Amino acid sequence: MTGTDTPPAAPVSPPAPQRAARHPPGAGAATILLVDPSRACADAVRRLLRGLGARMRRADDMAGARRHLALYRPDAVLVAMGLPDARGEVLIRIMRRAFPPPNPAPLRIVAISSFGALAPVARRAGADAFLARPELTQARLAAALAPVIDADGPGACAPDTGLLPAPGGRPAANPAARSRNAGGASPVGHNGGASPTSGAGLHFGGADVPIDPLALRDDLRRAWAMLDRPGAGADRGHARRFVSSLARATRDGELCALSDVARDTAALTAALRDRIARLPQF
Repeated sequence: MTGTDTPPAAPVSPPAPQRAARHPPGAGAATILLVDPSRACADAVRRLLRGLGARMRRADDMAGARRHLALYRPDAVLVAMGLPDARGEVLIRIMRRAFPPPNPAPLRIVAISSFGALAPVARRAGADAFLARPELTQARLAAALAPVIDADGPGACAPDTGLLPAPGGRPAANPAARSRNAGGASPVGHNGGASPTSGAGLHFGGADVPIDPLALRDDLRRAWAMLDRPGAGADRGHARRFVSSLARATRDGELCALSDVARDTAALTAALRDRIARLPQF
């Protein structure tokens, strides 16, 4: 999501770091704030962070992120470059002004996007690192957050795959994961051999965890509602970028192509309806 059609954000005052606690009360592990409107992507990142021994808090837009930062100071912030109420680089600039690098413990800011071309934009805004969402893995996330987490520390473990155990207590086999690991990352449109509409074996790009089909369904429903709303030009622009980013993250080539066709809203909403109908409803 590029956020290029998002109206400029109204002037905002940066949060006051001197009034913010270093962590939420009772926090022990590193605290990472994720700012991302996608529930499916947030679920995948949460599982990866859990495997790194870190805890995650989430905001789905810039306004929510500012509320978090007014209450506590996380160790790092992961920022999606496409937000409903602002471009990601706007939030990055605000945070960099509020928590500048000369501080004894500067805030680590990592930008995330399905569009690699936004990496220079994120870095100019003040991001310390950029992660391409389609290839996000636990190892790459650990490298981006290395200054604030210890990937080999006592809380680190294998990624939380969320797979139910098979009879006998062993994890259920995942053919899609085996195919992906044997042949490397799949190109857009080929997610480990899984149908992008079924949710079965569907993985978060190059990530080590499967996508929660219920979270993906909620994301698709949200995009469909924005596209179907009469007279919602700005919402439709964000919805199209949201779908494009989600399609790239899940390697859904057909949905990616439809979301990039600016005027064919009917075909895009039809594709969303089809995918929603094929995903679990409860």
